[in-house]
Amino acid sequence: MKLKALTTIGALLIGSAAVAQQSLTVNIGSSHPEANIWVYAMKNTFQPEVNRILAETGNEYQVNWVESYAGTLYKFTDTREAVMDGIVDIGMVGTVWEGANMPLQNVTYFTPFATEDHRMIIEIFDDLSENLPELKDSWSENGMVHLSSLITDSYDIYGTFPVTSMDDLQNRKLNAPGTSANWLRETGATPVDGALTTYYTNIQTGVTEGTLSFASGILPTRVYEVAPELTRVGIGSMYFG
Repeated sequence: MKLKALTTIGALLIGSAAVAQQSLTVNIGSSHPEANIWVYAMKNTFQPEVNRILAETGNEYQVNWVESYAGTLYKFTDTREAVMDGIVDIGMVGTVWEGANMPLQNVTYFTPFATEDHRMIIEIFDDLSENLPELKDSWSENGMVHLSSLITDSYDIYGTFPVTSMDDLQNRKLNAPGTSANWLRETGATPVDGALTTYYTNIQTGVTEGTLSFASGILPTRVYEVAPELTRVGIGSMYFG
């Protein structure tokens, strides 16, 4: 999380807390569990930093965090609506599943193989989300304020079968979340929507035979147990919310 974003939210909470007198209840949640790197950062970096900033300003107010992680309130298909409709005050929003409503946030999914440098991607999109009116406004038009960018490492194919040529993808079913389904056009493979929370069961039960995904998501969800064949494709790092 960027310190600038933390300072901003800290300042906002100070003002809101004054209205709420001694404490402010903030509902924070996600469709994914804490084992996921973005959710881990929300719980173990973002929340403590907000608390620290409030304490260091010398004010008398504190945040009462109500945590609803791991899909307890909403699933991966509803991350935008969960924040927009106030189910949570702060949430992980997966714009990769919002191609129609938030197309600008899907730009990297339409430009695969650009870069595997996820640090560069997060710096670019933190800057654009703050300074490019069209991108900033697209968040506010959906009733949200962008706090920090969600970035993946490079996408590859994790499957139950090896891939040595395009022919190996013929008539295969692969999980491909949201906009990433476009990558499978003309490959002979069928994309099936999903998320890190569904891949293991999808593959284990035969709904799919693998997934387009990235190591930092695959490892904590243990998808490699049911999809042991890794094909390095290097599709690139993505901005996804």
